Amino acid sequence: MPRRPPGRLRAETTIPRRPHDPALPQPKIKGLSWRTAEQIAWLEHRSPHLSPAMTHQALLVWRHFVLTHHHRSWVPPDSPGCGVWGCCFKPRHARSILYRVAHDLGGVPGRELRTLLRRLDRLL
Repeated sequence: MPRRPPGRLRAETTIPRRPHDPALPQPKIKGLSWRTAEQIAWLEHRSPHLSPAMTHQALLVWRHFVLTHHHRSWVPPDSPGCGVWGCCFKPRHARSILYRVAHDLGGVPGRELRTLLRRLDRLL
C-alpha cells in the first residue's frame, strides 16, 4: 500500500479555522495578546449580552477607575451606592462585564484576561 506524503495527510486532516471576519472590530487591548483580543471579539459577536468592543470599553473604564484616586471612594457591591452614576454604577457594571467575559473565555485567553484583572484588582 503506497504511503501518502505527510504534508498531504496534514492538509486533508486540518481542523477548519473560523474565517476571519473583517467586520468584527478587533481593538488592540493593552495588556492582552492579539489572539485573546480576537477570541474576545468572537465572543462579543456570538453573545446576545455583549456588543462589539464592549469588553474593550469595560476594561478602559475599570483600568481608569483603579488607576485614579476615585477608587478610594469605592462603595461595596451590596450597598445601594453613593447616588452618583459615574462613581458607583459605571465601574461596577464594567467589572461585571469583565467577570462574565473572563469566565466565558476558555483556555489560555480566559487565563490571560483573568490574570490582567487580578493585577488590576490588587491595586484597589
